[in-house]
Amino acid sequence: MLLPLLGGEGRGGRTFDSINCNLRRVLEHRADDLDEFVATHEHYSPAVLAIAFRAHLAGLLRALRERADMSESQMSEFLQDLVCEVQESGGA
Repeated sequence: MLLPLLGGEGRGGRTFDSINCNLRRVLEHRADDLDEFVATHEHYSPAVLAIAFRAHLAGLLRALRERADMSESQMSEFLQDLVCEVQESGGA
């Protein structure tokens, strides 16, 4: 899930130690907020939520790229990891 991005091991055993502890806590809290949001919107189908999150994620990634907070190679790795996580989970 978010562990590789939050400082755990990524694909190939890589770590992302550049994210400091305060940012890690903020990201973990935001992940909890998203979990709560999904739980309170169970009346929407998973497909509708996925499309909404995809649109939001695309905007966030564009902003990271425009602000130079994420390099093209980091963006590519992030997206590849996301695809792998989805495929490994069987889509669940």
